[in-house]
Amino acid sequence: MGGKRPLIIALKGKKLKEEELQEITRALKRGSIVAFPTETVYGVGVDSTSQAAVRALLKAKRRPAGTPFSLHLGSVAQAELVTEDIPPKARDLMETFWPGPLTIILPARDCVLELVRGGRRTVGLRLPAHEAARDIALALNRPLAGTSANISGHLSPTRVEHVLEEMGHSLEIIVDDGPTPVGTESAVIDLSCTPPVVLRLGTVDKEALQEVLGEEVQVERGTAEKPFRLQIPLYVCQVRDLKTLTERMWTGGKVTVGFLGFPGAEYPGNCIVRPLGGELEDLKQLYSRLRDLERQVDVILACPPGEGKFASLLQNRLYKAARGIIRG
Repeated sequence: MGGKRPLIIALKGKKLKEEELQEITRALKRGSIVAFPTETVYGVGVDSTSQAAVRALLKAKRRPAGTPFSLHLGSVAQAELVTEDIPPKARDLMETFWPGPLTIILPARDCVLELVRGGRRTVGLRLPAHEAARDIALALNRPLAGTSANISGHLSPTRVEHVLEEMGHSLEIIVDDGPTPVGTESAVIDLSCTPPVVLRLGTVDKEALQEVLGEEVQVERGTAEKPFRLQIPLYVCQVRDLKTLTERMWTGGKVTVGFLGFPGAEYPGNCIVRPLGGELEDLKQLYSRLRDLERQVDVILACPPGEGKFASLLQNRLYKAARGIIRG
């Protein structure tokens, strides 16, 4: 840490070796921060029982004090160590969606550090689908205090090069298994309240949660943390005549515009175009395409897809991150 390039362990679809797990465990016990792949985005984690390690993670993330971390588990059994009670409905969700992209918020045991809880009486629990993420927590013999491997508010990383750009100076070890297969954060449901509340939408959608729970769930709107904040303006655009729009808004060719989506539209000359549909591959590539545009343009216009299995989730991410909506 502290400027030294982290050790990168390349998995290439294989399991972590025993000696690699031992090295990672030693680093975590020293209070170091380790990055690892999950099925959603790359995560970072520390020993959840170490005050110093959790403080180091807060600092590395540039995260405001009082912001909770989730606990990344190695098994469902580890959940028993950190929550007072697992109600039947939580177990139903775990049996249906774990391992997988769902974080479940439950009342925390007193042993869970206040820094991890962010001062709350609850804690978010996640059992990642990626075997390496689980194996690390199992080798450590306790959950990791975890979060996405990016500076707070930035785009979550879906590739190791993104992890290095964001937090490489703060990490001791990075486990590399190529691009993440989902590409956006897990869904988050709070079961500590009645009715349950979805705090963040994900690939486990509201309807799937309701089917398992057998009751309506609320979706928190307007107060949940935005999934990301770009370093340049992003606007959701509901205008199809893009050439006229850009000529009206940005004249003289002084501003480079990035377009995300807009199949079949006529584009002005001074722009960079990246596709966006509503399928899994589009979701997987969303953050990478936005990072690409962020480096090359002055402003991004995004047209969320209207059709596709993941269209509503893509719309959710883009509308939350947008600085405004441009209508015709």
